[in-house]
Formats: sequence, structure tokens, C-alpha cells
Amino acid sequence: MDLKSLLKKYYKFTLLLLLLALSFFLRFWDLGYSDYIPDEYKSFMILKEGESSSDFFLRQRKGPMQFLTGSFMYYFTQDYANELLHRVPFTLISVVNVYLFYLIVIKLTRNLEKSFEIGIISSFIFSFNGFIFGFSRIAQYQNLNMFFSFLSILIFIKIFEQENLVKKILFSFISTLFFILSFLSHWDAVFYLPLLASIIIFKSIHEKKWKDFFIVTSTFLISCLTILGTLMFFYLENLSNNSNNQEYLKRRIDFLSSSIETYYNYIVLYNPFLFFWVLIPSLIFSLFYFKKYLHLNIWFLSVFILFYLFFKKPGTHIYNFLIPTFVMMGIFLTEIWDLLLKKIPYITAFNLKKFRFLPVSLILFFLTYQTYILFVDNKNEYPFESDKILFLNTKEYDYSEEEKLPLFGFPHSRNWREINQFLTNENKKYGKELKYLSNEDDGISKFYLHHKYGEGDEFYYIGIKNPQNFIKDIRPRQYKIVQKILDEGSPKVKIWIVTKKRK
Repeated sequence: MDLKSLLKKYYKFTLLLLLLALSFFLRFWDLGYSDYIPDEYKSFMILKEGESSSDFFLRQRKGPMQFLTGSFMYYFTQDYANELLHRVPFTLISVVNVYLFYLIVIKLTRNLEKSFEIGIISSFIFSFNGFIFGFSRIAQYQNLNMFFSFLSILIFIKIFEQENLVKKILFSFISTLFFILSFLSHWDAVFYLPLLASIIIFKSIHEKKWKDFFIVTSTFLISCLTILGTLMFFYLENLSNNSNNQEYLKRRIDFLSSSIETYYNYIVLYNPFLFFWVLIPSLIFSLFYFKKYLHLNIWFLSVFILFYLFFKKPGTHIYNFLIPTFVMMGIFLTEIWDLLLKKIPYITAFNLKKFRFLPVSLILFFLTYQTYILFVDNKNEYPFESDKILFLNTKEYDYSEEEKLPLFGFPHSRNWREINQFLTNENKKYGKELKYLSNEDDGISKFYLHHKYGEGDEFYYIGIKNPQNFIKDIRPRQYKIVQKILDEGSPKVKIWIVTKKRK
């Protein structure tokens, strides 16, 4: 058997293997390059002096799973500052998520003729969408959230494939358990409930499986009330007494204060070109065939409406209503060419039917290449600097205190550990410990630097070029420069010894 015949025979396996291999390779490529973003180091289990583990978990706004995952690597490294190793578990899980998502798409579209093609295309879009890819290169909860939710969905669907009553109950409990673990990764788990609800309701109606409906709903409710209810009682009690958490909720949640423009801006921040213009026709196509793609439409519309009605500052959490759209995009890109083949006679006349997947392949290639340039390649550090994708230049972003950009997974390195060592050496030369200030977010510098933050008679000023907070001016203009100590040959970091300006 020649190579062509072999590939044709095993083309499904080959395409799936290509997807997973490419997902793995690009996710791990230069994974340790970037400094932590603030949300990453906040996801580590760093106890305050005299604080117990239970007190630590209770004061968090998120569930314990990401802290436990981060602690797993800390057990071996004893150093949270190792970006590569602490991202590895989350990145590995993100690759598994690509395969789990593929299985979910196959299950949801198994009644369609081109289920495999839809599964592969949707999974490529899922894997190399800017949001999902960016999350895959940081140490945070999103990958855990998707992992447990996807497992919950897959096992949930299996309930209806079982005839044995014991197996139905067992699968119901396991599915619920994975949902609980997803919820304990982040509260975003609730955004998967519309899909689960639509599956059980319409399965029960169409197939008259009311016994399954009773088993699943009662198992889910009883398990959640007993397991989650106990945990949430203590958490909510602590949350209600914490003014910082209450302020956080007020900033995030407000009725009808959402903005479609904000959603658009976030989508094009993570996917500057082409993606949005495939997304919109895909949504229209899916809604036009509402009943045919019922579960996807209910999933998307339910989550989107919740966001629009209640979330003032949604941040990157909007990826939750984008996940069903990745399947819609896979369906659209698969079906649209068949419609064109039927409607445009010239395609048949010139025997272009053989090339029906060429446009789709070009779209997937562009989206994958775009993600590589924005998140992996670090010659230009988008979005802190403008970057070029083929012949297209990305937008230049500015800093705004009112609307800080939610940045996850983008390349950005300022060698903070080296800066820390440099200041230590300078203090030895200087004969005393000086404090420091910086134009960068103080949370980042405080994590990496083992020196006191603040002013003094004299202190260091660390100027970061294109910092994560987008404050462009790196010179300490409000202070009097005493001495430059790091300047030439360091284009991204400059350090001065300064003093307060005399009146």
C-alpha cells in the first residue's frame, strides 16, 4: 500500500493526530519566555504569615483547584518564580481539552452527515482561537474549568446510551462530580448548565425517557446540595463579610450595563483578523437553522444573554459564550461550500468540487498562523507593540485606567529575576538597602523583587519599556535623577537612582 492510499485509509486518525501534535507543539514552544501576568501569581497558594490553608481558601474569589494544581509543581520546585514548570500542568491539560472538545463536537453532531469534518474544523478553531490558546500558556483556572466541564458533558451524554439502571445512576453521579470539580475550579462552570439542561430535557421529550430525567436531575441536585452546599456555606459566609470581595462584585456585575462594543474589542484583541468575520455569518447560519442545531443555539444564547444582562466588566470570561460558536463555525465552514456547490453551476462545470476544503484549509491556516505570531513569536510583543500578520498590521493599544485590557498569554519578558539580582549587587556596592519604584504594575515587581517598594531619600526607579500596564513613559520625570546605573545595552529596562525633586 502506497503512502497516498495509507493516508486515505487513516485520514481521520491522521488529521486528529496533526491537530493534537500542532496544539502540543505550539503551546509548549518557548512556554517559559513570558513573565507572570498578575492573575497568574495570584493563583498560587502563597500563605500569609500565620495563615492556615483553610483560611487561605476561604478568602479567595475562586475555587481551590487552581491553587492545588499550582502547589503540585511547588512541591518539586519550592520556587513559584519558575514560570515554565508552573505552567506545564495547565498547558498539558489544555492539550487534553482539545481532544475532549473534539469528542463533544462529534457527540453533538453525530446525526449530521459530516460529523467528523465538523469535529476537526471546530477543534482547530477551538485550539487556535486567541482566547483558548492564550489561556493555555498561563497558570490559571480556565484550563481546569474546561477540563472538568468537558468530562462532565461527555459522561452526561453517555447516561442516555445506557440501559442498565445502576450504570445510569453511576454515570449521573460521576458527571455531577466532574461538574462540582469544575465549579471548584471557577464559578464559570454554571455556563455549561444550559447545554446539560437542553440535552436532558429534549432527550426526555423526544425519546420519552422520563426515568432518565428523574435519575439525572435528582442525582445532580442531591450531590450538589450535599457536597457543594457544605463547602459554599462557609465560603459565602466569609465572602459576605469581606468588603474587598463585595467591591469586586460591584465592579463586575450590574444590570444592563454591558456593551456589545466591549465584546467586539476583546474578540479582536485576541483575534485581530478574519476570526470575527467568520464568527458572524456562522451565528446567522446557525440561528437560521435553529431547530437543527438546537443544543448549540440554546447554549450560546443562554450564556450570551446572561453576560449581556448582568456583567458590567466581563473581561475574558466572554470565552464562555464563544465555545459553542466554535462548533457553529465548524458547521458553517463545512456546510457553506456544499450550498455553494449546489447554487453555483460553474463550480461543478470546472470540476472544483475536489477542492471544496481548500478555502477552509486556508482559513484554518491563517487563524493558526495568526495565533502563532501573536502568542508564541516574541520578536514583537503584541499587543504591547504593533505586530504584522502576513501583510496586516495590528492595532496599537494605549493604556486606559478606566478600561484596563485583560491580557492573558501574550509574550512579555522583562527579566525580573535578573533585575532583582542587579539591585542586590548595587545595594552591596552602595552599602545600604534602597527601596524602588517602577512604571510597571507594582504587583508584578513585588512578586519578583526581594526589595522594599516605596520612596526614600534616594531610591531606585525601574523604567520598563512597553510594560504590562501600557504606561509608555519610562523616565522618572517626577523625580530628580541622581545617577543612571542601567541604561546602555538594555533596551527594555533602564534603572536610575533618584531622589524626590526639591521645591
